[in-house]
Amino acid sequence: MDYIIREAQSRVSAFTDGSSRRIQSLSLLECGRIRHNDGKYEQLTSACWIFLIVERGTGSYRYGSGTDRPGRPGSCFLIPPGEVLDLNPSGGTGWELAYVLFSGERGQEICGYFGGTADRIWLVEPDGAWRRQLEQINGMLESASPAFAERAALLFEFMLFDMSLHYDNGSASPLPSSDKAAILDAVGQAIYTPIDDNMLAASLNMSVPTLRRKVRQYTGCALHDYWHRLKMEEAKLLLTHSPASVKQIAARLCYEDTYYFSRLFKKIVGLSPLHYREKDKPQRQ
Repeated sequence: MDYIIREAQSRVSAFTDGSSRRIQSLSLLECGRIRHNDGKYEQLTSACWIFLIVERGTGSYRYGSGTDRPGRPGSCFLIPPGEVLDLNPSGGTGWELAYVLFSGERGQEICGYFGGTADRIWLVEPDGAWRRQLEQINGMLESASPAFAERAALLFEFMLFDMSLHYDNGSASPLPSSDKAAILDAVGQAIYTPIDDNMLAASLNMSVPTLRRKVRQYTGCALHDYWHRLKMEEAKLLLTHSPASVKQIAARLCYEDTYYFSRLFKKIVGLSPLHYREKDKPQRQ
């Protein structure tokens, strides 16, 4: 695995001081994306667990000493330490992969989420919620905060658990889920993306008016108001647990105008971002 990780288009290493971790059973080591035009990866293995998901490209894969099987966007692979995976693209098209390296005894239990897939390979929708979740994980690891590294680990496990609930052992057919839970989860997972009613409604297979009506029904807030409030809650965590500047936090939460972000934060929270950070300092020391 090391030789393709070195070619990763983007990579973020986690804060790894084990002495300060409260969650010892699952630790994220690194995440990133790999784009490789040649695309042929043979004998992928690692001393830690590897999670891979194909973002672009079709071809075949071979797990261990098994036979070649077709792979496509949305194919997920969970590779235990020391085991081997081969990926071979169709016609030299290459692969685009997102990956997470992790360690800990929870790895084997996570495999149990996908008990029907003997070789730990399953299929998800190519544009599912996992894309937003991986972006959030990436942002948390970028903060270089121990608390956010642990939060990223919990979100990573939730992402895999959610995959196991919504997709039945490699099937691309989502299992039934609560309408309210699906809508609020989709909004909550989009806090690191620009506010886009049309995109969110399309991901939920409903019209924008229906989405707005349901969000108000479930939360008592207008869609944009609810979305901004979720972003401000995330901003409070970033101000408390990361050294990022207000400008960096605003950009991470997709506010291009730092002054607008600061005014909105004060309106919702009651303090400016800097005053909120200063107020919280004695609690952290």
